[in-house]
Amino acid sequence: MRPALLGLALLAACAGSRALAPEPRAALQAAAVRGGLPVEGPLPPAALAPLAARLDAARIVGLGRPLAGGREFVALARGLLRALAWHHGVTGLALDVDVQTGFALDAWARGQGGDLDGLVLELDEPALRNAEVRALLGAVRELNAAPDRKVTVRIHGSDPGALDPAAEALLAYLRAVDPDHVQLAAAALRDGDGPAVAGLPRRLDARRAEYTARSSAEQFARARIQAEVVAQLLEQADSWSFDAPEYHRARNVDLALQLAGPGARLLLWAENRRVAADVPGSNPAVGEYLRKWHGPAYLAIGGLFVRGAALVERPGPQLCPTELPPAPAGSFDAVFADLPGPALLAVPELLRDPGLARALRRKPAIRAIEGPYDPDDALKYNDVYKTLDAAYDALLVVPTVSAAAVAPGLGRPGPGGCVELL
Repeated sequence: MRPALLGLALLAACAGSRALAPEPRAALQAAAVRGGLPVEGPLPPAALAPLAARLDAARIVGLGRPLAGGREFVALARGLLRALAWHHGVTGLALDVDVQTGFALDAWARGQGGDLDGLVLELDEPALRNAEVRALLGAVRELNAAPDRKVTVRIHGSDPGALDPAAEALLAYLRAVDPDHVQLAAAALRDGDGPAVAGLPRRLDARRAEYTARSSAEQFARARIQAEVVAQLLEQADSWSFDAPEYHRARNVDLALQLAGPGARLLLWAENRRVAADVPGSNPAVGEYLRKWHGPAYLAIGGLFVRGAALVERPGPQLCPTELPPAPAGSFDAVFADLPGPALLAVPELLRDPGLARALRRKPAIRAIEGPYDPDDALKYNDVYKTLDAAYDALLVVPTVSAAAVAPGLGRPGPGGCVELL
């Protein structure tokens, strides 16, 4: 995340500017009742009804989270995944983890072995190493084990990760399907020959039918992603382009979708700013690329909370359940302070009410905590967007969030419920 520092003076200047009159407040409460979601258990179809047509047409649904260690946001991601898999044709879960971890999680979710606890404990984002994320991944395996399901739900990583594992896996595949090309490919990788390495994905594309006949469609798809990854990592090493990591993540999500076939649909679960369909500045986010490539078939949902606690990374390094300050009066988040519980709110529906539109159309600053958290500098954890409707098609609002439990075996218990990361 790239936090934008909003000073106290700016917040004070904005205070009261988003206060709701009785009529728009009533409209917001009515929308929250219609879109009300239980944290545990199946999501009611009525809550998804305002987005049903978009969900049916979507190839990718981007579900943003404002923090990784909030129990309700992970539990609701699990509920949404189940609803989308059963009722809206979603066939994959794309995560902001490296591609190799994605392959390992996918194998576990399909009952092909692996250590889920070990994989969760090695996730790059420490706050994701929690029991709710473990349950989210377990839900994929449960879906795949259901006797009446005909389509397997796959797990995909989007971060290119490290070069060596991808290069080794690609060369192993080429030894099986194209041994005459292994020496050239190995030399290109060893020498960091950018143009030659960039040609590896094109070679696989041109020989897809031949390579698939010598292996399998699944093995080809995995090797094709590995080829993409090695080309991306060499490009990042040689490039000064700051948007390359976001572009490559988006490309990996899109490639997983295309390789899975025309009927594939994905739920992308990542931090808010990454899934947003529009962000300020010159460096596009993953969601911006996906909206450019898929148009309205990319649906972006942003996460928002008002108050509560979360499992966050603290100095040490430690993971600690931490009380978070409530959204300041007059802030964008505080508009939703009186909602009775979690709700999925369609942005076009909110903006149809003139009073709500006046409060929500101003440049929104949505609180987001990813990475290390400093409670003494709590005001800096905000993502600023140009407009709400440009960034998101819907909001997943949790008025009061609670801290997720740490994953089993994470580290050494410390004071205050913290766990020291080993």
